[in-house]
Amino acid sequence: MSEVQSAEERFSEERSSEEGVLLPEYRAVSGPAVAGLLLGLAGILAFVHPVLWSVPWAAVVVCGIALRQIAAQSSALVGRRAALIGLAVALICGISAPLQFFLYRYQLRVDAARTANEWFTAIRENRPYVAHQLTMLPEARWSLDEAGLVKRYAGDAAGLRSYVEKPTVQLLLTLGKQCHVRYYEHVGMRSDPSSQNVLDVYAVTVESQGRRVTFLIRVSLIRSYHLATKSWQWRVSQTEFLQAPPGEVGVNFGGF
Repeated sequence: MSEVQSAEERFSEERSSEEGVLLPEYRAVSGPAVAGLLLGLAGILAFVHPVLWSVPWAAVVVCGIALRQIAAQSSALVGRRAALIGLAVALICGISAPLQFFLYRYQLRVDAARTANEWFTAIRENRPYVAHQLTMLPEARWSLDEAGLVKRYAGDAAGLRSYVEKPTVQLLLTLGKQCHVRYYEHVGMRSDPSSQNVLDVYAVTVESQGRRVTFLIRVSLIRSYHLATKSWQWRVSQTEFLQAPPGEVGVNFGGF
C-alpha cells in the first residue's frame, strides 16, 4: 500500500515539474500600454487641426506611465514594446504637426507679402492697370503684359477709372515714388479648403517740407485655386487706411 502511495506522489511531483516547464508564469498586459499605443496611433489626427495637438502629447504621458509601471512590475506585466511604439508615433506626430502648421502659415505670409509688394510697386510706378489686375480673381484676370493691358484698358477704361478713385489708390498714385512702403505687422489669417485670407498692415512714409509723415494701410489678400492653370494665385482684395492720410493731418502735398 505504501509503495502504491509513494509511486503516486512521485508521479504527481513529476507532472507538476513538467507542467511548470511547459506552462510559463502568466503576466497581465499593461492597460496604460494598450491605451498609450492607441492614443499614439490616433496622434495622426494632430495633422487635421491644431485643437487635436493634445492627442499625441496625451499619448506621451500615458506611454510614460505604462513604461514606469512595467519597469516596476516586470515580473507581472507585459506591454513594453506596445508602449514604446505608441511613444515613438506620438512624438513624431506631436512634433511634426505643429511644425508643418507653422511652416505652412509662414509660407502663406511670404507669398501674400510678395503679391502686396507687387501691388504697391505698380501703384508707385504709375501702373494702375497692373495693380487693378492684381485685385481680380485669377479666372477673370488678363495677362499682366503691360503693352497688352494698356491697349485693353484704353478700350475699357470705366473699371480702371473707378478703381483709381479709391482713397488709398488715389493717394498712392499722387505720391508716386516719393513714398516709401514697408511691411509693418501681420494682423491675422483665415483658412479653409478653398481659399486663404491674409491680413497685413504696411507703413507708408513720405517727406514733405522737411517733415516725415507715416500712415498705415491695411491690405487684405486672398489666395484661391485657378482651375485653368491648376495653381493657387493671390489677389489684393481690399486696401484701407488705418490712420488718417498725411493730407488729412495738415501735410501739404503740393510739391509732389
